[in-house]
Amino acid sequence: MKAMRRLPVGTVPASFEGKGRAPAYADTWLELAGAAVAPGGPSIRLWDFQVGTEGSGADASAVAGPAAVIGHGDGPGLPLPADMPEKWCGLVGAMLALAETWRGADGGAPEYDASAADIMRAFALQNSGTPEERRRLWKRNGRICVEHGLIFPMGFFACRDGHVALLGRSRRDWRRIATALGEPEWARRPGFDNPFALARDSAEADALLEETLADKARDDLLARGLEVGAVIAPVYSYGEALERGVFRPGFEEPAMPFLAEPTGRGSAADHRKRGGRAGPLEGLVCIELCWIWSGPMVGQLLADLGAEVVKVESLDRFDLYRTRGLEHLRGQMDEHVRLESSLYFHSLNRNKTGLSLNLKSDEGRTRLLELVSRADLLIENFTVGTMDRMGLGREVLARANPGLVSLSMSGPGKGSAVERLRSYGLVLSALAGAEILIRDDAGAFIGSPTFSISDPNAACFGSLAALAALVARDRDGQGRALDLSQIEAAAALAATPAAGPVLPMTAAVVELDESDASPVFADCPGWIEAQHPVTGKELLVASPWRVNGHRAPFRKPAPMLDRGGER
Repeated sequence: MKAMRRLPVGTVPASFEGKGRAPAYADTWLELAGAAVAPGGPSIRLWDFQVGTEGSGADASAVAGPAAVIGHGDGPGLPLPADMPEKWCGLVGAMLALAETWRGADGGAPEYDASAADIMRAFALQNSGTPEERRRLWKRNGRICVEHGLIFPMGFFACRDGHVALLGRSRRDWRRIATALGEPEWARRPGFDNPFALARDSAEADALLEETLADKARDDLLARGLEVGAVIAPVYSYGEALERGVFRPGFEEPAMPFLAEPTGRGSAADHRKRGGRAGPLEGLVCIELCWIWSGPMVGQLLADLGAEVVKVESLDRFDLYRTRGLEHLRGQMDEHVRLESSLYFHSLNRNKTGLSLNLKSDEGRTRLLELVSRADLLIENFTVGTMDRMGLGREVLARANPGLVSLSMSGPGKGSAVERLRSYGLVLSALAGAEILIRDDAGAFIGSPTFSISDPNAACFGSLAALAALVARDRDGQGRALDLSQIEAAAALAATPAAGPVLPMTAAVVELDESDASPVFADCPGWIEAQHPVTGKELLVASPWRVNGHRAPFRKPAPMLDRGGER
């Protein structure tokens, strides 16, 4: 199985520059993916702190958002551990090198800069909402998000033998959690059935929840959650997850978080021009069947690099991020307007084209397969087995296009012992052994309930995997199906050995809502100006890298649902 975690990428010309640890991590990620790194290619400068300023990833945590929300409400901010910031910077550098390798030798000489501070601030801004939400909610609050992220529950709770992550994004989610806990009497009291109201005033519910969990073990809670479809996951160490089969074979030590299988030969892009003004991936065609954060962010990263990304939705199964931040306004504003007004959705889906297809219908599937026949890449982040149930399994896709690279990004990955898990970011990083590393100054577990580790991390690994497979296809003509586990992605981030000793956080913590005014970000703002047909002028979260000193440009607004043309 270890061989399925590497691809025949061949030589990747990469000139990673920088005095910190990020360049070494860029080499590590490429080598784990199967590439042989050689001198050459465009300049890619990687900065552990910020562009033009030496420093550590711990200091990047201080200024970019993580330390503003990791820690106790009355205590100091804490940095991310295990060189996570530097590793992310290396991931972005590796992704840029693969994009330029796909473009080829005629791409000119762009100069890239990527910094841990820019990257983590982009992650934080993407998940923090409006300026008012950042001021109110982006604060340290121990193991639980401030106001539970607006829907109860969201955070880490003590149980008999450790901690579990609990997360609800709807009334149904909260009902399922209550069912998994044995229907405690208090959960049936008037007022305790409304997770939106509980989030605003949760002190009593928080205490009752931990009281209920006190006699329950992590493994039992996981089993019960899987049985009833509740979003519950233990906070495991890497070793505990490995023992329980959470990771699939071949992950006995950190490796790439995907399994790759060949599907056929061919290349849709053989006769297309590669690269252009839009970026090194101009000419690449990607079909996106994704929702929420991790999958759409892969599409966003590729689109910002110039790829043509076609986002496919259905009117009865649209991307739920269309209502992110606007859940409480259902019934209070025009529903068509609400579905086109989320800044979260607009940032993650800019520079894409949209298409409405009912994939449950023969006509919709036929139309999708017509698109697949001309595409290079298809990405989806459904639960395991969904594509097969829709009649769109890897064999069907391969018949439509033998050279297609497909990337599946379920939370656990096919073959995990927790394959049936309902997946949100917090539970994935908990299972992976990433959250357990985040502890206060006294050594007590605290985790990172507000700054999301899993979703943007999975997007970076997913982008690297897709690009590595596309470069490998150039070498051997082979289409491939990649099955990526977001749990394994978080484990790769946390457990890949650090490149040096732990470095202290010496920079002062900057609150996220004040970071626009910080001199650290003064020379290149983390926003791009955009225009949307419904919301008008707006600022969207910019790409986490710079090319020739500038962010990737805004080219088109997030696609609107086509209410008249669905097939």
